[in-house]
Amino acid sequence: MLCALLGLAAGVVPGLSEWFKAFSFDALSAARHADPVSEVMIVALDEESYSRLGQSPEHLWDRTLHARLLDTLIERGARAVVFDVFFAEPWSDSQVDELLAQALERAKGKVVLAASQRTFEAGEAGGLRLLQPTARLAAAAPWGVAELPQDTDGAIRRQASFPERASLGWKTAELLGAAPAEPPRWPWLNYYGPGAFRQISYWQAMQPETLAPEIFSNKVVFVGRTRVITTRGGNSGDEYRTPLTRWTGQLASGVEIQATAFVNLWRRDWLREPPPVAESGLFIVFGVAFGFGLALLRPVPALAGAAAGVVVVGLGSLALFWTQRLWFPWVITVAAQIPFALVWSVLGFVLRAAQAKDIPDHTLLRCVGRGGYGEVWLARDAIGGFHAVKIVYRKNFPRGEPFEREFRGMQTFAPLSRLHPGLVHILHVGRNDLRGCFYYIMEAADDEVSGAAIKPERYAPRTLARELDRRGRLPVGECVHLGASLASAVDYLHQHQLIHRDVKPANIIFVNGQPKLADVGLVTTLGGEAGKTTQVGTVGYVAPEGLGTAAGDVYALGKTLYEAATGCECVRFPDLPSDLNAGREADALLQLHEIVLTACESDPADRYPSAAAVREALLELERNLATSTARTA
Repeated sequence: MLCALLGLAAGVVPGLSEWFKAFSFDALSAARHADPVSEVMIVALDEESYSRLGQSPEHLWDRTLHARLLDTLIERGARAVVFDVFFAEPWSDSQVDELLAQALERAKGKVVLAASQRTFEAGEAGGLRLLQPTARLAAAAPWGVAELPQDTDGAIRRQASFPERASLGWKTAELLGAAPAEPPRWPWLNYYGPGAFRQISYWQAMQPETLAPEIFSNKVVFVGRTRVITTRGGNSGDEYRTPLTRWTGQLASGVEIQATAFVNLWRRDWLREPPPVAESGLFIVFGVAFGFGLALLRPVPALAGAAAGVVVVGLGSLALFWTQRLWFPWVITVAAQIPFALVWSVLGFVLRAAQAKDIPDHTLLRCVGRGGYGEVWLARDAIGGFHAVKIVYRKNFPRGEPFEREFRGMQTFAPLSRLHPGLVHILHVGRNDLRGCFYYIMEAADDEVSGAAIKPERYAPRTLARELDRRGRLPVGECVHLGASLASAVDYLHQHQLIHRDVKPANIIFVNGQPKLADVGLVTTLGGEAGKTTQVGTVGYVAPEGLGTAAGDVYALGKTLYEAATGCECVRFPDLPSDLNAGREADALLQLHEIVLTACESDPADRYPSAAAVREALLELERNLATSTARTA
């Protein structure tokens, strides 16, 4: 929940949210491949043009030059001409404006002029002031507002969206019949990369005889100022930060950005951001996924999971950006939510380890298992021997009474466990009320590779479930011996009015090669008080009549033998393996299967009456198999 809330907060806190959005957008834009734009050309009022044509950066450009340029561009087949130049002030000689107006009229609706919408202050009041072309020029050609919205860092990332006044790019698209039916929702500029637009100097455009005849043919030509040297320095005042400036340090001229805005509308490939509700949903999903998932892992796997999460979110965002032109502030997840979840995971692990270090004369080495109520650790005692330590936390129980009942059950079981070879031996039981847990120390299972020679750094407990994963199924003779040993252990529990409640392959460990019933935290009193027996068990092993009876343990034991003998999952009961061939082993499996079928009867009255009866049936089968083998020999 905290991880999700962090994502939501990072998206709305002033200053922080703007930075995350800007960085996310800029990183995706920088990863975009360069896409040269062939439909547009820029005629640049650059430094060399000022020099060659006798103009000054401190004064307005001679409008007679604009009139001549416009005639040249139209004659050369320009599809449209866009002047990113302001004509708000009348020229001192009205004939000059008239010459330009006549050139606009000769262009026959192929020209768009620029207007400026600027903020002004008047005392405590203020507002927007529209500086449109002079009346004569405005009558000869349409105009659009040139200002584009700047973010807090000065960069231009979005299309203009003035309520009642079209932007320069929108007006140009409208002139060419390419404007969308409705203004785009959440429009963000899709930059095409450095050098996307071909540029030609203004002075060169004024000498058409030196250019290829088709250079302007069917092109939308933008006319505007690029970098020039003024008395204020090298910045012309018409250069701006873009998403690429963060990485290259270079500014872009206003005319390039205006051309980008137009092409986005022309191609309909502007970028979109999901609605705020959808973005909030993403941060909640990511917060829950990483906040919950990483907390389940130890530090090293959590670090690997966090790194994988960063890669997946980053690549996923890039894929959406490239294929759907959709982006969202993904850096919030990568730089805030995932690191927060990772730190939480590591701190949680450290705290759990610290809580678990108060085990007398034992050093906890590594967590080797987790369940609904606690954790199992491999531990080394004071003289170097290895034990398993189960820590059961009060916080994992809905109420205090079930926790106390489990503790009392362990007190009852512990002394009995050491009196039967088929039960895992409980060596010590303790509790820590300050930290809200109790624990018990027991025999450690063999390592599944090295057996009793345990090496902590690569220790994996040997269980029947892991044996079946590795071997498929066990020989019938081994199954019969295993079953008889387990049946004896279950019968011993029943004789002392206890039931196991969760007999299954995963809860059978091997200690010095001897199979033993483990996960003894679920052991409880046979026929306990109604409604007070914790409802535990595993689907597939729970008897039809439910939990809490000795017959239920018999049923689960039969299902366990079924898996061991056939290699089939318990849900396939009573199917036999498809590769069962004729022979002595097949005959023996069929005889064992008969015992399993009786142990797993749906009606308890048709089952073996006790675990002792199952053991006797298995021992009889073992004797018959031995006799058959001797006769064959």
